[in-house]
Amino acid sequence: RFKAGKCETEPRAGGKVWVKPLARRGEVQLVKVDELVHFQWRDRTTLTVDASCDHMVFPGDAKFEKVETGREGDRVYVLQFGQNASRRFFFWMQAKEGAEDERVVARLNAAMNGEAAAPAPATSELGALRRLGTSEGGDEPAGSPITLEGLQSVMQNLGLPPAQALSTDALQRAVAGALSPPPLSLSDVVSAEALDSSGVFDDDAIVARLLAHLPESQQTRDELRNVARTPQFRQALAQLAHALRTPDNVASVFANFGLRPSADHADPIRAFLAAIADAAPPADRDAPMDDAPPDDLPDS
Repeated sequence: RFKAGKCETEPRAGGKVWVKPLARRGEVQLVKVDELVHFQWRDRTTLTVDASCDHMVFPGDAKFEKVETGREGDRVYVLQFGQNASRRFFFWMQAKEGAEDERVVARLNAAMNGEAAAPAPATSELGALRRLGTSEGGDEPAGSPITLEGLQSVMQNLGLPPAQALSTDALQRAVAGALSPPPLSLSDVVSAEALDSSGVFDDDAIVARLLAHLPESQQTRDELRNVARTPQFRQALAQLAHALRTPDNVASVFANFGLRPSADHADPIRAFLAAIADAAPPADRDAPMDDAPPDDLPDS
């Protein structure tokens, strides 16, 4: 990831756009979420990803390149999606020196095109912030208060201003974001191993309903098990998870499945699983379960 701010755009005559840099301190990161690569912009003060700038990218789908503004010293870049010329997002480099811009951009494009592995969401600094209040990885007793010295060290690693320079609200948001549990992953909950151990493939009624969705020549119990291990199945789960985490799409996903959303879960994946459990017939809902209920599912 690298330091970069977002830009606003204003259409002008002749198909041109006026690009205005925003002052918010941010960074661009490329991460792998539910087996799909995401291009994200994150606020460096609150440590939160901007939902309006969280884009799935596939090899050959997009390119990050410099924009010639006609002014020397400008370091403006655009994320351009090739299949849609109007789908473009502008950024400005916030690192003091531009000597590394070319190398950083080359690495980003390589990762977006599958030539280099995209990392999992960054957790090292957030983990350090969590450990400030626990005994994990440190000498402080569990439950001890976050110290200013430890907080300053984490802030420096994150590229944030010194702790004294942060407002109380900003500091509270940063700590709250760091201490919140990681989001649940559908690919872990509905893995082939989990499905096997659940006994779902041994239930004749469920298997009969699932087989109806397979080609006639492949309607066997073993084929169902094989489907659950395919990349296409994992990709479908990843796309569903992405839709659930997109505020504009989550309501339609629940509606398409005929589910009633609940306000009891901040994580949309947990809310989706809880809604499925609530929609189950009472006999199924009260039956003994080998797995923990959605609220107690292990974080991934």
